[in-house]
Amino acid sequence: MSETRTSVWNPAHILGKYLFSPTLGQRSLAALIDLALVSLLQLGAGQVFGVYQAAPYAGMDNASVNGGGIYFYASQTPTIAFFWLAVIIIAYFTYFEAVFGATPGKAILRLQVVMLDGGRPTLGAILMRNVLRLVDALPIFYVVGGLVAQSTLHEQRVGDIVARTTVIPRTPLTALGEPAGRPRLKLLATALLLAALIGASIAFQYFGRAPLIIQSWANANNSFHSPTTAPTATAPLCAPLPEWPVVTSTAADGASAPRPIIAWALGVPRWGNGEVTYPFREQLWNSATDSFQPPVSPRQVAIEDLGSGPDVYSGQVRLSWAGPLNGGWEIAGGQISCAKAG
Repeated sequence: MSETRTSVWNPAHILGKYLFSPTLGQRSLAALIDLALVSLLQLGAGQVFGVYQAAPYAGMDNASVNGGGIYFYASQTPTIAFFWLAVIIIAYFTYFEAVFGATPGKAILRLQVVMLDGGRPTLGAILMRNVLRLVDALPIFYVVGGLVAQSTLHEQRVGDIVARTTVIPRTPLTALGEPAGRPRLKLLATALLLAALIGASIAFQYFGRAPLIIQSWANANNSFHSPTTAPTATAPLCAPLPEWPVVTSTAADGASAPRPIIAWALGVPRWGNGEVTYPFREQLWNSATDSFQPPVSPRQVAIEDLGSGPDVYSGQVRLSWAGPLNGGWEIAGGQISCAKAG
């Protein structure tokens, strides 16, 4: 017990254990590999399912990914909610450890996850150790998990302690009762699963992502500045829409200023050859009549709920398909009428 306490508070002992432990140094390198792979998955998910989040002020970046230990930030990047970032983290580690006994990073460093008695971990134990990975990763890059692992007898982080698992140098598969030929079947199944996920993502990107692109445009409009990809001149209310327009109009004092969008709606799309056109309607914030502050992210509503009224305008938005590797749908043009809807 006294040695455990000393290991927590003695910096020389902590450094020495990391330098000379047969697994802690390897686990750190494995974590870097897995961090990179999970970050790529999260970035890919953002490109397919994410939305550009409006920045409260010009130049503010948006959190893009958290690969299981380090936050990455990138401006003008579609993002998904942290809940889904966490789901990707847990799913990645749980799948590989349940199927192969190790993640790609651990496999490269010849490590594997086992129960404390040396047996194969149960699915419940693997799920538990990886749900608690979100605790071990605090506050950044597994500081909590690293401190706990270096101070326990079996080098267990918090998730390992609760799940009664640990990480050891990899042993021959036959020692854990792995039948000959089974690894190849698992690799084939993993390849098929990955292909299915890619196919489903491309299908969603084509049939379901266009409204998210328009939501990103509306959010960009409400950020009160043009992203760097925008043309230098902002798009007036009645002009065709470029890829990143910022709606402007004459304010009450006569100055030209951005007009935030309060709500927007889409009608039934018209599909063409590599194109889709949506009837579009928006309600704009009016500084002269609206007492509330404009929203950072405008809400999407049903088009029948956004009928005629003050500051409600209609038009259409046309998107073109650039291919799954080139961003999918892009706003190619359209028109917002100067005449109010109704």
